[in-house]
Amino acid sequence: MPNTREGLLSMPGIGRKCADIVMSFTFGADVIAVDTHVHRVCNRIGLTDAKSADKTAQQLEERSPDWALRDGHFWLIQFGKRICTARSPKCDLCPVADLCLWLKVQQKQDQAHEQRNQNVRHFQLRHDQEGAQLDGEKRHQLCLPRL
Repeated sequence: MPNTREGLLSMPGIGRKCADIVMSFTFGADVIAVDTHVHRVCNRIGLTDAKSADKTAQQLEERSPDWALRDGHFWLIQFGKRICTARSPKCDLCPVADLCLWLKVQQKQDQAHEQRNQNVRHFQLRHDQEGAQLDGEKRHQLCLPRL
């Protein structure tokens, strides 16, 4: 069995994740294997900016300090399973929430949504107040389409 990434990737059916797992767990290489949890977490919090797991792995390899390579895979998987989950991330428990790019975007979207709701409520209140000031005939005319 090959003991390099290139050698493992040359084997049929072996991709980057599998090669990195074999290198880490079989040969003791210091690499961060990227699965769906690692890919999601790294892109969500801003460690990487990649569309694919392979690109995430490449960026992590370039950006991670040597001391984090050996156990980074395990840390990121556990973090993705326990805190930064796919459907309902527990941002209130997250130790890096203040650095998280995804959370900042979500907060901006929430603020924009709340502002739209306030605008709608203001419009409805104003419309109701103006409608109450009209007599019955004018109110009826406003409801009928023009021909």
